[in-house]
Amino acid sequence: MESFVLETEAGSIAVSCADPKAEKVFSLFGESLSLNRTEISSETGSHIILMSAGTNTGTSRFGKMVSGKNGEKFFFKLDPEETPRIFMRDGTPARNSDGSINYLSEEEWMWRHLSRLSALIGGCFFDKGGFLIHSGLVKFQPAGSEKKRGVLLAGASGSGKSTASGMFLPPWYSLSDDLTLIVKNKNGSYYAHPFPTWSRVLWKEDKVRFKSVDFSNPVELGTVIFIDRGPEAKLEPAGKGEALCLLTELVKQANEHFVLQMDRKNIVEFNKKYFLNLNSFVRNVNSYSYNLKIDNTFWKEVEKISEFRT
Repeated sequence: MESFVLETEAGSIAVSCADPKAEKVFSLFGESLSLNRTEISSETGSHIILMSAGTNTGTSRFGKMVSGKNGEKFFFKLDPEETPRIFMRDGTPARNSDGSINYLSEEEWMWRHLSRLSALIGGCFFDKGGFLIHSGLVKFQPAGSEKKRGVLLAGASGSGKSTASGMFLPPWYSLSDDLTLIVKNKNGSYYAHPFPTWSRVLWKEDKVRFKSVDFSNPVELGTVIFIDRGPEAKLEPAGKGEALCLLTELVKQANEHFVLQMDRKNIVEFNKKYFLNLNSFVRNVNSYSYNLKIDNTFWKEVEKISEFRT
């Protein structure tokens, strides 16, 4: 079975396609993360298998099956291609006044599955201290240096993190501006992998940035900057408690499509795991808050942080 293997400092995940009807989600996912098709090895950890809506696996959409010592196996069942946009509380499709039903467009259908798949991948790292978060990612790598350091640009939609990520000049490089996978290795260090901006991939927006990313080239992460708009550009340290509260909301945003598929018991377990992971994370990184002015040269302010002084 052909697969895309996502290699990280915390282990690997294979994503496979078991049904031709799931091929378009599978192909676009791998292409957008700059991954090559390969065969799964015995060392691969968790395994996600994409299947069409009609496939009978005996499990729910994200049904999990134990698959041996290396990891877990998930059957990721796609919705029917004609999926109503809105459902009533009783589970029936919402209808217009003329009795017709509004269905998801092809782009909406793809976006829903790519977002869910991204969140499921993040969930595979929960037990190892990792998580998927709604944030941008930049790296600092001076010319001639092999050492690279990552900065997480965290903020809600409209906060200006995409604008901020576009302000950087070498030796700063923007890697993503919407989703980032954070993993924790055995030594307790955190590494960040960029994810594409799925809306730009699917709706073919004029902006070409982050329609594809290099997932296999992560950066070690030591700094988080919380972005917000303000009347005066100001970079200052953020407290651990403040950072924890802000990160909690951003992880919830990145995983909302995943959580919707859970029952109450699993939601409680999900909340517990990512809260513990974030608590550990904020104790091991430096956190700052920044009021962004559109006309400000943001990267110059960031270089005032001691670890980025050249």
